[in-house]
Amino acid sequence: MNMAIYRAKKIDSDEYVIGYYFKDSKCSVILTHSKTDYTDDGMYMKAIIIDPTTLSISFSDMLDSQGNKIFASLSESGKGGDICEFESVWSSKVNAKGLCIYFDREIILKIINRDELNIMAPYSLSSWSGNFKIIGIQK
Repeated sequence: MNMAIYRAKKIDSDEYVIGYYFKDSKCSVILTHSKTDYTDDGMYMKAIIIDPTTLSISFSDMLDSQGNKIFASLSESGKGGDICEFESVWSSKVNAKGLCIYFDREIILKIINRDELNIMAPYSLSSWSGNFKIIGIQK
């Protein structure tokens, strides 16, 4: 089963947390597994209040060329999504940077820099091949 996990910035710090997303009428939270506190049944979930504008999503098959999970922003601005570096589709010798954004059930790569030119051309990651490396989080 290809279940989604989420990442977002804590509301009270610059730290990002990964887990399961939950929203009610008062706040948005990420439910995480605690590594230190366990109940008798061996499970403990901790609810951490998050900034929903930094929410990003990942599925088990979303990996970069090094095997790291790719998190795609749920916001069109790209905030909270991974910044990546890759070989450009225009030439294998040209490096480019982009933002991973989740749109219409697909990961879209918005190109943000190619040889110092700022362009916003979306490309689907499902059809991408070649080197693709996560280098940071869009703040």
